[in-house]
Parts: sequence; structure tokens; C-alpha cells
Amino acid sequence: MKLAENIEIDFEHELNFSAFPFKEVIKADPHFKNILKAEYLQAPLCPKPHLFLREYISDKEWAKDSAERLPRTQSNERHSQPFAAPFVADTPLETKSKRLTEEFFDKALANTLDKKYYGHRISETKLANNLKQLSDQLDVFKQYVIDNPDITTYRDYAQAAAKSLMKQLDKIIDLKLRAAILNELIMADLQTEITVLIVVKKVSETELNAIKKRFIILKAYADEILYEAKDQIALPATDDSTPAEQTTIPINLVDRTHGYYNWPDRFFSYDLNNYQFSKSSEPANVKEQFRLRQIVLETKFLHAFKAANADDLKSLLEEQFELTPANKSDFLDYVEIIGNANLKSSFQGSSIRKADIFRVWLKAKREVLGASSRAAVRELTGKKSLFLDLSKTSIFIDVLKRVEPPILNNEGTYRLGERSKSAVVAWFDILDRGGNIDSSLTADQKTTLLNQLIPNLNMDKRSLGNTHKRASRSYYPKLEALIKDL
Repeated sequence: MKLAENIEIDFEHELNFSAFPFKEVIKADPHFKNILKAEYLQAPLCPKPHLFLREYISDKEWAKDSAERLPRTQSNERHSQPFAAPFVADTPLETKSKRLTEEFFDKALANTLDKKYYGHRISETKLANNLKQLSDQLDVFKQYVIDNPDITTYRDYAQAAAKSLMKQLDKIIDLKLRAAILNELIMADLQTEITVLIVVKKVSETELNAIKKRFIILKAYADEILYEAKDQIALPATDDSTPAEQTTIPINLVDRTHGYYNWPDRFFSYDLNNYQFSKSSEPANVKEQFRLRQIVLETKFLHAFKAANADDLKSLLEEQFELTPANKSDFLDYVEIIGNANLKSSFQGSSIRKADIFRVWLKAKREVLGASSRAAVRELTGKKSLFLDLSKTSIFIDVLKRVEPPILNNEGTYRLGERSKSAVVAWFDILDRGGNIDSSLTADQKTTLLNQLIPNLNMDKRSLGNTHKRASRSYYPKLEALIKDL
């Protein structure tokens, strides 16, 4: 079985068996699953025992073994003495499973495990971590009503907690997913906590009723913030009768480029002068006004993206690319996330050409930006090259794509996590020892050129030569063998 096939199997396995908050929300919508899968594919690779075991033991064998084991377990329990723990001998399949598991970990530790038994972990994705932080904050919020009976403190605490939840929720880029998670926050109850209080702490019925009443009060204060946010996520209505001057956005908000009060970049450009907030969602300050207009701009782009046919898509993308005040490379990354999620969720017949046009456009834009950046770097480094033989650049870079698991994706972008950058250090060290790196370059120049050659690497000059880290040690012999064959 190929690595790509195993990755599909591993994602479904992770989705079914990994524990992360709001899982049922993600599983209920294919669009949400695609968002999570895109992040899952960017997580670091790691050995996965279930992929190894499935090569030797089928699902049918497991089901048959389980069915045969159940009667023996029940029989053993009926005949066990009260003072002795019941014992059930392993079945032949369980014995085989334990032996294979030991073999798997031995190979993993010896770095001889086939890469087709590697996968990713959902727990390593930004989305899963973000959802966990939301869940943790929600747990603290619910615990407050149990630990603090003084309801005079509830308004201030509830509104502060709700704002903190919304700040965390805003890290979810996709509006549909953000709205779905917000709805879960609004529907939150004390059912789990009440069960714990009854079973573990033996709380009286009177105290339970008091806690439930206090939660209603606390939740009501929080809902003032949560329902306002729910109104804002939806696209408010436009009133053409409203004079334009009443809703004109301040020029310093619309036409900024970077860093206005540390707010996030604006990616899209549309005329919102005739836009009017609804009465219930009108923000109290300019920062909230700006945040809401960001959502409106993104929504307008999504509507245009979905409505555009294959022939019109390129002109839509070109217009927004030229007008965006954000960094051009950041704009492409952001649009790629939005575009892929929407194309995958409706990938049928007529959308195939649209998907091809979208990805060809992205690739062409990145090549243009890359050429422009390389020219700037040549100027910065005195028109020098990292390699003594400039013609071998693509050959050396290709090694990082061919090694298993790949360090770069097909577009030449760094794909491993922050902790695995030393894999690139191993590649650089081998080439340097082989006399392929220009020794006249300073450490700053080497790092600048290296980061230019490999997008998303962001290597620090202090990392060069540091080959003792785990990723470096793991990749070193494989990279050395590939470079030796060049």
C-alpha cells in the first residue's frame, strides 16, 4: 500500500479515534472535515502502529477474534473466586498482535520502518489546539458557577469570559465553522458537571438546584456577548436608502497596509460605502467596526468566488491580487486556504476546470513573486549564489523532495514542522562538506540565500552546523545516500 493511500486511511482513523473537542461538529460537515484534513496534512509525520498492524491482521479477523473471545470471558467471570482477579489467556490473534507491535516499535526506534507506516496526528493541528483552548475556557466558565455562589460577581466575570472565548474563536478563519462552534458555545449546559457532582461529590438536590439557577444567570450575562457575535458573523442587510456619508469607513481603516493597532491584515478590497450595520449588531467602537467589516469583505469574496465560472475566476483573482493591501505572498496563502476548502466541498463535473485554473494561477503568481524575491536577495548578498555551481541548484533542491518523508512539497515549499528544521541543516552540512557551498559567504548571507531557496523555512543562522538534533540525525544517512548518487 502506498503512502498516499495510507494517509487517507490514517486521517479517517484519527478522526474516529482521536479525542478532541467539538469532534461531532467537524464530523457532521464534509466542509469542516476538509479544513481539518488540510491542517492534518501539514502536521509532522510520525510512526502509526495501526497502519502496520492492518498489513497483517484484517478487520474481519479482529471481528471474528472478538466474537470468539466474549463467551470465554463471560465463562471465566462466572467461575472466578471473589478474592481472585479473573484471568483470560490471550488468543492467538492477540499474541500475534503483541509480537507485531513490538516489531513495529523496534523498527521505528532503529529508523528502519517503511515510510508507508507513517501518518500525521490531528492533535498536532492548529485547529485542534484552538478547539481545545476553547473547550478549556468553557470548562473554567462552567466551573465558576459551582465554585462561586456570589451572583453579584457574575455580570463582570461572564462578559469577560465571553469576550475571551470570542477572541479565541476569531482564530478560526472559516466563517461557517466559526458559526458552528459559536452555536455550540451558546448551547452549552451543565449536564456533565451535574453528573459528576451527583456521582462523585454526592451533592444534595437542594444544592444542585441552586447551582442550576446560578448557571442560568451566569449564562444570560455571557449570552449578551455571544448572541451579538452570532449576529455579526451573518452578513447584515444593506439599506440602499441610507446616505453614503453615514456609513463611510475611515480612510485609515480601509487603505492601511500593515499593523494598524496590531490588527490583522485586510486581504480583500470591495466598496462598502453603502454598507449599514443592523441595529442589533452596530459595534460600539472603531476596532469592532473594523473587525466586522473584515468579515463582510471575506464573505463578499467567498460569494464572488463561488459564483464565478471557470472563465471569470482568473479576472476575479487578478483584481483582488492587485488591490490587496496585504503582503502578496500572505494573500496567496490565505486565498489558497479559502479556495481549496470551497473547491473540495463541491468538486464535481463543471468545477474541475475551475479548480485547475485556480491552482495554475496560484502557481504562476508564486513563481513571479519567487523570481522577484530572488532578484532582491541577489542584490542584498552581492549577486552571490549559495552553491559554487549555480546550474546544480535545482538538482540539490530536488533531493529534499525525493527523500522519505519529503522535506519539501512538489512546489518546493518547506512542509515539516518547526522542530524538524534540522533536517535541512543535515542537507546543508552534507553539501558543505562536499565542497558545494560557496565558502566566501558569511553566515548571514548563507541563511538569507537558504531561506530564499526554501519558502516557509525561516531558518536562523545559529542553526547552521547544528546537526545533533533528532531530525538531523534521522535524515542524515538518507540525504547522504541521495546526494552521493547525484
